[in-house]
Amino acid sequence: TTFVFCYPSAPLAKFYKALQRRGKDINLLLPKGAATEILSKLYKEHPSRNIHLGISEMVPQSEFDKFLWASDAVIIRGEDSFVRAQLSGKPFIWNIYPQTEETHIKKLEAFGERIRPFYGASYQAWIDMNLSWNKSSSDLAPYWNRWCEELPLIKEAALRWRDHLVSLGSLADNLLRFVKSKI
Repeated sequence: TTFVFCYPSAPLAKFYKALQRRGKDINLLLPKGAATEILSKLYKEHPSRNIHLGISEMVPQSEFDKFLWASDAVIIRGEDSFVRAQLSGKPFIWNIYPQTEETHIKKLEAFGERIRPFYGASYQAWIDMNLSWNKSSSDLAPYWNRWCEELPLIKEAALRWRDHLVSLGSLADNLLRFVKSKI
């Protein structure tokens, strides 16, 4: 199951086509919204036996993590969901809101460099898929196929990254320790 929570400007038609071309069964868990309407319309216009849509009502923020935890991989948008995806330990594609001068791509590449040591051999599949998604590449299929083939490695990497983040401790505890050390 892949949880899809992205902007309606995401390359959804290309993504749907990549899913069709891959031909393997996939369950998409979708919260109601504009992006879900686009995917639902594509499904109605181009039915596919391998793509299965599950549409959910929007949930309160306190329930959002349950969707991440119940999924094998996630496509998320925005900064809050981005942080939650990292802490879920799930492989994720980050749909960044487009910014002028491609600042969103620079942000993605900088984050990619930060996680590179934790992703090891799966890094290239991760960054290529994320860049192709956010640059709306003409054909997502080769990137999606590689992402899916390397998903076991990406899952391990996502867990290593999550464990690293958790090992850093909470901001409040770290600030408290810092202040106490200065007194």
